[in-house]
Amino acid sequence: EERKEIDEQQLELMNMTLSEAIEFDQFVTITHYRKSNYEIVIGKIHYWDQMAGRLHIIDHFEEVHRIPITAIADIRLT
Repeated sequence: EERKEIDEQQLELMNMTLSEAIEFDQFVTITHYRKSNYEIVIGKIHYWDQMAGRLHIIDHFEEVHRIPITAIADIRLT
């Protein structure tokens, strides 16, 4: 599957959702591009590694997912 471009309006909305999820410790659904496919992760944002440019997400099974910010296609509160 081809990777789709994100426009500025969608990027700003995702940033607001990301900030809200971190501030209020809410569950999010993140769609991200990995190995030529889109994948979905549902969980809480544990840590935002600004140096590496990655979000650390902990899902319902206590598994940690490290997702590059540049690979994120969509973030929604769950």
